[in-house]
Order: sequence, then C-alpha cells, then structure tokens
Amino acid sequence: MCEISEGDTVYVALSNIDGDDSSLDVQTGEPSGRTDLFIEGQVDTRNNDVITVEYGIEQYFVSEGRGLDIERADDVNVRIKITRSGIAAIEALSINGED
Repeated sequence: MCEISEGDTVYVALSNIDGDDSSLDVQTGEPSGRTDLFIEGQVDTRNNDVITVEYGIEQYFVSEGRGLDIERADDVNVRIKITRSGIAAIEALSINGED
C-alpha cells in the first residue's frame, strides 16, 4: 500500500470486486487514462495497513416520518450514481421493493 494518511483523498477502483475488500486497489492520485470505474473518498482513520474511507454517501436525509420505516425495513437498497471523476451521490432508496 502506498503511503496514505488520515485526511488524504484516495481513489478506489470498483472493477473486479469479488466481495473480498481486503485487497482493493487504492491510490492517492486520480486515475488517468483508465476506463475502470472508481470512487473518490477521504481517509477517515488509518491503523497500520487498514484504512477507513468515507465517500460522502454514509448518510441520507429522508422526509420527516420516513426514518422509522427505513430502520424497520427488511430490505433496503441504495442506488448510487458515480461521476466519471469518482464523486458519488445517493440517487434513490428502495425500501422493501418500493421506491
């Protein structure tokens, strides 16, 4: 892993993810000339070779009165849109199969 510190902006490649996030491709420079999908984040914490990254999609504000519905739901899916420069935003929530 390259030298990464708390507060650094990092770019994480999202292609070829097989569920094992222990070996993700993380770099500090914005990928250039690549067609792979990547997401930009900021390093929150670092403990030896383990980093925690925030992507700006950790929270989602819902209409008053909808919070408990989401908390109690059995199935919540989040649709995320990622720009070509790696910026992510929550586009929609699906709760128990309904938008």
